[in-house]
Amino acid sequence: MIKRYFYKSDFLKNIATLLSGTILANLIAIAIQPLLSRIYSPEEFGTFTIYLSIIGMLAPAGNLKYEGAIVLPDSDRKASALLLASVFISFSFSLVWLIVFFFFDKQIITLFNFSPSIKIWLLIIPLAIFVISSSRALNFWLIRKKSIPSFFLK
Repeated sequence: MIKRYFYKSDFLKNIATLLSGTILANLIAIAIQPLLSRIYSPEEFGTFTIYLSIIGMLAPAGNLKYEGAIVLPDSDRKASALLLASVFISFSFSLVWLIVFFFFDKQIITLFNFSPSIKIWLLIIPLAIFVISSSRALNFWLIRKKSIPSFFLK
């Protein structure tokens, strides 16, 4: 009986897809951890953790949460305008941070007592913010269209 209800419900299929993808991604991360700990030193892990922490704070604000509004409009035209606005805001936000990190990198490293090895990572952060926030907007567009990217179908 549960199986029959499961196959008829799009909602439950979508939940199962998201849940299985999340579980698989976490299992891959756990499985590769011993290999990564042999390749990289604790200092490199620390630098990467700082990098991820900065991205974790800045990326959600990268497009000012416009991505959540993409699924709401009645017409695709309004939704696509929100998608373009979201990507443009993400680009502008990333550009501002690129300027800040480019001109104030020494002050940021001194202020937060970072290792000098993080300097190159500071310049990569804006690119990561743009990619993450734009991909979130595109993800909401795919949710709106109920589409799955073709690489998932192979």
